[in-house]
Amino acid sequence: MNWYGAHIIMYLKYSNAIQNQYDVREDIFLIGTENLEEGFAEAKRLGKNQETDTIVGVAYTPAQWVFAGVSKLVEVSYRYPPLEGLPQQGTEITYIRLFVENEQELKTLADGREVVLMLEDLIDDEELDN
Repeated sequence: MNWYGAHIIMYLKYSNAIQNQYDVREDIFLIGTENLEEGFAEAKRLGKNQETDTIVGVAYTPAQWVFAGVSKLVEVSYRYPPLEGLPQQGTEITYIRLFVENEQELKTLADGREVVLMLEDLIDDEELDN
């Protein structure tokens, strides 16, 4: 069994209202499968299962959380020390690789404040089409 962090992208879609921006979330699920192909299939199934109707804001706008896709599947790292079986305390489940322009932006990001950044794409388009 291989363990993966599945990065699932969901977005909020208004049912009957004009939408000027999209509320997007990246849900990360721990999944165990025999191989990467099965991992993507399981991640897609989990994403579809997260779709739900909801009400948004003070205007009580009907909306739905919609599954957009799987942005990446990261194999769980068993480094400290190498382990077998289930992930344990201290196991790196997944990661997101980001790039910023300079050290000041790095400090701003680390403080939890807004910065412009670049997100590394780790999946080939062909993998997403499967």
